[in-house]
This record gives sequence, C-alpha cells and structure tokens, in this order.
Amino acid sequence: MDTLSAFLRKAKTVGSKLLVLAQESTPAYCRFYSKKDIDGGHVVERHLRGLDLDGCRAMLGKQDIDADALRRIYLLTKGCPRYLQAIREGDEALLRVHSRFTQAEIRLLLYSGGSTA
Repeated sequence: MDTLSAFLRKAKTVGSKLLVLAQESTPAYCRFYSKKDIDGGHVVERHLRGLDLDGCRAMLGKQDIDADALRRIYLLTKGCPRYLQAIREGDEALLRVHSRFTQAEIRLLLYSGGSTA
C-alpha cells in the first residue's frame, strides 16, 4: 500500500496513470486513495460489470438459445465473459479451475449452454 500511495502522490505532479482492478465490493477502507483524490480528479473509478442478457446470448453464439436456459446461465455467471466463453466451448476444466462453481453447477451450465461435452 505504501508503494501505491507514493505512486499516487507522484502521479499528481507528473501526470502518470495507474489501472487497479478490484472487486466492486472492495470496501473503501481497503483502497489506497481517498474521496479527496476522486473529487480532485486524480483518481477515477470505473465499475466494470458482466454482460447483460443480450451480451450473454451473443457471447454464447446461440441466438436461438432457450430463454430459461439463458436466464439460468446469466444468473449463475453474472455475465462474466470468461465463464461464458468456457460454456460456449464446453470447457469444463476452465470452469472448474477458474470459478467457484460446484460440479453440479458446471454440468448445469454446460447443459444449459447446449454443450454435449
């Protein structure tokens, strides 16, 4: 944190930029900048979210996917492109390694996405 705070102080005079990725739920007290930094224009927060239903459909590559199956996938994945790509490709291993889905949820996602893998 000290390194990031020092970088931020220097960035104010030099004009550097830093991209920090964190979950949106990260509490304010765990951030290395303050509201004053945001109000002063030194820090800009961008909140990234998953895809919407239409984005999920497009990512899955199945325009004719059953509405209930699409909604199930959307609710479980929250529109995360990495998970949607794995579902599209029938990649059970990627879902197992890079998610917290149970084996039953993975099977449901692959089935709902039309994968026969």
